[in-house]
Amino acid sequence: MGKLLNVNLNGHLHKLANTMTARHGDPQPPKPPGASLLADAARKLAAAGGDLEILTPRERKAAIELFWVGMHGWEPSLEDVKRWLAWAALEWGSRVGIARITMSYLRNFDPSSEATREVGDWLVPRVSEISGPFGEFIRAYGLQHWREAVDRVSAALAAGDHSFLQDAASDVRCQVVTNGSGFLVALVASMGRLCGAGKVQDSDRLAKTLLGHLGEHGLSGARGSEDMRTQARKQMVAGIVRSNSLPGTRVSTDAALEIALTLAGDPRISLALWRDIDDDVREEVESWLTARTLENLFRVIDELKTDRPDMWEARRDFWRSYLPYIKRAYLLCETRAIPIAERLKEPHGRLWSTDRSHCGILMQIVGPEGSRITVLEVNKNASALFWTTRSGSAPEFFRKDGYDRSALRDSCDEWKPHTHYWQSSFAQLIESETGIRYTPSGGWNG
Repeated sequence: MGKLLNVNLNGHLHKLANTMTARHGDPQPPKPPGASLLADAARKLAAAGGDLEILTPRERKAAIELFWVGMHGWEPSLEDVKRWLAWAALEWGSRVGIARITMSYLRNFDPSSEATREVGDWLVPRVSEISGPFGEFIRAYGLQHWREAVDRVSAALAAGDHSFLQDAASDVRCQVVTNGSGFLVALVASMGRLCGAGKVQDSDRLAKTLLGHLGEHGLSGARGSEDMRTQARKQMVAGIVRSNSLPGTRVSTDAALEIALTLAGDPRISLALWRDIDDDVREEVESWLTARTLENLFRVIDELKTDRPDMWEARRDFWRSYLPYIKRAYLLCETRAIPIAERLKEPHGRLWSTDRSHCGILMQIVGPEGSRITVLEVNKNASALFWTTRSGSAPEFFRKDGYDRSALRDSCDEWKPHTHYWQSSFAQLIESETGIRYTPSGGWNG
C-alpha cells in the first residue's frame, strides 16, 4: 500500500500515533462494561431466573462482571457462573473472548469468591490461546492459577524482582492488572503480611508503588469485595508500621506514617478506617503523629520569628521529654500560622486570639494509672494553661469551631508563666496529677 501511494507508510503511522498520543494522552487499558449495560442485564436475569437467552449479545458478554457483585435483585449462584462459562466455551471461545474473560477475572479477583475460582479454573487450559503481550504476561506469571498467583508474584516482589510491575505497565491490556484491580488489592494484602514479617526489600518504596496504582480514590475506589479491601488496608498498615522496628528491613518513621495515613487517615480525627487494625499499630501511629505535631509547632514558631529562640528551645526540650506520655496533641493556629501549618500538612484547629501570630499546641498527658492532665502551650504571652484530672472544663480535641484563647484562659484550672524555674513548676503539677516524675536529665519514674 505504501508503494502504491508513494509514501512511507510506517513513518506516517508513527507520526499519526504521536499526534494522537499528544492530543488524547497514552492509551488506557480497556474499561469494564458501563453501569447502564450491566444494570439492564441484571434486571433481565433477575426477572428470567438467570436465562441467558433473554440477553442481547452485548449484555451476555458483559454479564460476567455481575458474577462478583449482585445488582438490581440479581444474586448469581455458582450454577449461574458455570452456565455462563459453558455458553462462553461454545459461543465466545475466541482469542478475543478469552482475553476479555481474563480481564474480568483479574479486575474482580477475589480468592474467596466462587466466581474467581470457577473462572480461573476455566481459564487454565485456555490461556495458551491468548495472543500478544497480554497472553505472554498472563502465562509468564501464572495469573490464571488463582490459588498461587498472588503468593508467587508477592514472593518475587519481596525479593526485589519488580519485573511483574514493569511488564504490567508495558502493555495497555496488561495494565488492567495494576489499575485498581481486585488482583492488585489481593497483592497489597499479601505484601503487607510480608512487610510485617520483615521479608520485603525496600518495603516502603514498593508499598508506595503498589498504592500508586490504586488510583485517586485508593482502596475505597478499587475493585474486589469490601472485605478484601479491608484486609488489604489492615495488612499493609500493620505490616509497614511493624517493619519500622525490624532490624535489617527497617522502614523510616516518616515513610511508614505516610503510608498508614494514606490508607487509613489520621486516627486522632477519625477511627472509621482503623476499627479492624490492631490497637498496638494504631497506638504506635498516634505516638508518631504526636511527636510530629510537637515538632511542627516549633517549625511554625521558627517561621513566625519569635523574639526568644532560646526560650523556645528550652520549651521544646521540656515537652519532648513527655512524649512517651503525650497521648493526644493538636496544633492550634491564628491567621499567620495557618498557611505554615497547611504547607507542613499538619492537621490544625483555629485559635481565636488578639494576636494574629499566635499558635499553640493542645496536649493530653496520661500517667501509668490512667490519670491525665490537659495542657495548652502558646507561643506568646509566656504562659501555659492546665486542666487537671478533676476538671470538667477541659477543651475537647479536634473541635471544628475553633478555640478562643481568652475563654480557655478563663476556664483553666492552672495558669503558669514561663518565669525562672518554670520547668520545675510545670513538672511538679504534672507529677501531682499523673504520677509522672521528671528529671532534667530526661530520666523518668512513674
